[in-house]
Amino acid sequence: MCSRRRKIVLGHCYTTENKGDAGIVLATVSEINAVAADVELIGISTFASSDGAFQVHHADYRSAGVRMVPALLPEDKIFKNGKVFTSTAAKAASFSLNLLSLAWTLLVYKKWPGLAPDELTQTLDALAGADVFISKGGSFICNDSGGVRGDISLFKLLVPFAVAKRLGVRTVVLGQSLGPFTTRSSRVLFRLFSRYIDRLYLRERVGLKYLTFMGPDFARQKLDDCPDVAFALEAELFKPVIEIGDRPAIGLTIVNHRFADESARETYVDIICRAVDFFARRMEGAKFYIFPQVLSPHVDGSVDIELSKIVAARCRRQYGVTPEVLEGDYDARALKETYRRMRFFIATRLHSSIFAVSAGVPTVVFGYHGSKAEGVWRGLGFERFFFDINTVKWPLVERALAELYQNEKEIALEIAEQARRNRRRIREVVQNEIG
Repeated sequence: MCSRRRKIVLGHCYTTENKGDAGIVLATVSEINAVAADVELIGISTFASSDGAFQVHHADYRSAGVRMVPALLPEDKIFKNGKVFTSTAAKAASFSLNLLSLAWTLLVYKKWPGLAPDELTQTLDALAGADVFISKGGSFICNDSGGVRGDISLFKLLVPFAVAKRLGVRTVVLGQSLGPFTTRSSRVLFRLFSRYIDRLYLRERVGLKYLTFMGPDFARQKLDDCPDVAFALEAELFKPVIEIGDRPAIGLTIVNHRFADESARETYVDIICRAVDFFARRMEGAKFYIFPQVLSPHVDGSVDIELSKIVAARCRRQYGVTPEVLEGDYDARALKETYRRMRFFIATRLHSSIFAVSAGVPTVVFGYHGSKAEGVWRGLGFERFFFDINTVKWPLVERALAELYQNEKEIALEIAEQARRNRRRIREVVQNEIG
């Protein structure tokens, strides 16, 4: 008698324009395949099937053997007459309509499935009978921005857990960050929906400071640790996006952050340029590359490439060094394989730093979003190479760069060993949950 083929559903599969998110999904798929034979893998998108992004932005996942289904509560947009509307009013209308549609579908799905919308039925069918629903890393379970918009984003992130449990599916959070929960309603939401999460593997323990409102039993019953799954991304078979040659190379990633004020933005740009000059003066003929770790726009429509070009121009004007700004839409694994060839890395995008250090490249990182970068680097034992983008000062960065440069080989070996430990822990967690 043949055993039933196991079915595993991955939630919150974002656009592959964010190479960190793409790397997490691809590494999760690889780890699952390594511990479990003949598994059906299904990914729940963050897009509706009517959104062109549903087809375009998941190609890498599909090529890895993941069948994609539409979101339960997709990104809030109104599509009409070939146009896309994303104003506040359009988003509010879209969210309300999507929520009503999901509620109706859950009401009729089991007894009268023919009355349910095909799109949501497709996703519920994917969840029904699944062995486990995994909320993969990358996303934050939080409301760090405050206000109604942050609460809605948190609600949309939590709803799939409740739907999965309604269908009798085990739920696991794999290597994600928790908190902060800056509004009372966000704390209520998390407390309410946490009952639908069977096991929660924290990416970094620093997030525990945001969970005091949950009480001691929550941590004891549900929490464990798992490093960011991007540490397990396999890239050795992929061709680098550029040929480095014999000259020493230093990689950078830039984030077009919404700084509190212009002076903080100016300080960040100045420090990045000084870091480029630091290596240029010490490494004759060094080449500098600014990589496109994230292509998707921010909420305000800005993109990283805009600030990347400003940084490159400033480096040329002030220090006579011109970093090459790459603009391609590259596979996350090809980027990681390229980062492996860097002597040093100056990272602002967290997953570019994870790609680099997991390849043994000495790296400094500038954190800009909550505690995730700080927590990851503290977990690595290299918090002295982490800097808060909003408060960073050049003398501290210069000291860190000097340590990296003077102790390059020792730090590279230490980083590589810690990355191996992280990969072993990831494999152990996936084996426990799926193998």
